[in-house]
Amino acid sequence: MKVRLLPLIIIMLSAVVTLVSCDDPGVVFEFETFDFGAVEQEKSLQAVFAFRNAGKRTLVIERVQPT
Repeated sequence: MKVRLLPLIIIMLSAVVTLVSCDDPGVVFEFETFDFGAVEQEKSLQAVFAFRNAGKRTLVIERVQPT
């Protein structure tokens, strides 16, 4: 029984490694939130969110909207 399971375990681990090592693009932010603290009404504020592509394929950013 143990001998038959070994090839199955090896195949399953290979599939997991393939999925984990995928080259798909992925966004990694330096900071995901920014606290402006107390803000006066009608005051204009801005923040910069630096990010990078964690994958090897091209990262396409679409439909950016403020929250």
